[in-house]
Amino acid sequence: MSSSSPPPTPPAEVPKTISDGRFKPSVFACEWNEAYRPGGFHPIEFGSTLAGGKYRVIRKLGNGSYSTVWLGVSDRLTTSSGVSVPKYVTLEVMTAKQSLSSASAELRVASALSTQDENVPPATHIFLPIDHFDEGGPNDLGAAFFRDEPPAKIGTPFALRAPELILNQKVDEKIDIWSFGCLVYELITNTQLFPACGEGQEMKEVDDHLLALNDILGDLPSSIMALWPRSGSWFGPDRERLNPRADLPTDNDRFNPKLFINVSLETVFGQNKPHDIDDAESAVIVALIRRTLNYDPWLRPTAEELLEEPWFHTE
Repeated sequence: MSSSSPPPTPPAEVPKTISDGRFKPSVFACEWNEAYRPGGFHPIEFGSTLAGGKYRVIRKLGNGSYSTVWLGVSDRLTTSSGVSVPKYVTLEVMTAKQSLSSASAELRVASALSTQDENVPPATHIFLPIDHFDEGGPNDLGAAFFRDEPPAKIGTPFALRAPELILNQKVDEKIDIWSFGCLVYELITNTQLFPACGEGQEMKEVDDHLLALNDILGDLPSSIMALWPRSGSWFGPDRERLNPRADLPTDNDRFNPKLFINVSLETVFGQNKPHDIDDAESAVIVALIRRTLNYDPWLRPTAEELLEEPWFHTE
């Protein structure tokens, strides 16, 4: 006679190296599987129910650094013609630690947006929550914030992080403008502009991300180079490119003899854009993205200025 039992709960501390992990490295664009541990992601399966059975998960929509996002179905609705149809909802399931540290702040932000002064136009471009709830699980423990109440750690996904966020500098709402530009590219091309992902190797991820910015957007300014502790490992005194990973043993997971991208934003967009976007529209979109991805936060447009972009008003 045999019986099955759940696997042992992993320790809360994430592994320091790939060899210490429980899973093989994944090439898919998804959350880091090692983050499914106490304090981390809540395990979800298709068919799982949340909020006491109110919502049933039917597919995955995406993920971020501190949450996973799912398509769910709730109570059925009856149309004017008497037909019963399902009610679909988007479910954001935050990590355990994030739910404790930021959930209340995110909900307060949503509440503030929902109760604007009657003389202020409503927020028509922002999806606000219709419900919130706590969910228990084996890991037993939203990233919006008010400008004067920034959290200790910003929950922006790796691939969407602005230079000042990558280098742990003071940030403001302009990091969202940068993220928006990355998302415009990603939503149109269905590919990430900067393919960086968190795998527990912070120094490697920072270096890879900054190198990608340099190759795709153009030379990093001296202000960013000065804040990057390892810039001297990648660039010589005359800004010639170096590659310290080419000298690593070939069995080292960081060995990479061909690290350079050396392709501009205009080129990668042209290679990945849909066929129905012609050269003229492509130039307009790339110009918009370049405005948002300015290395200097002060030179990025405001959200109001972005809404005036002609591309958003064309049919």
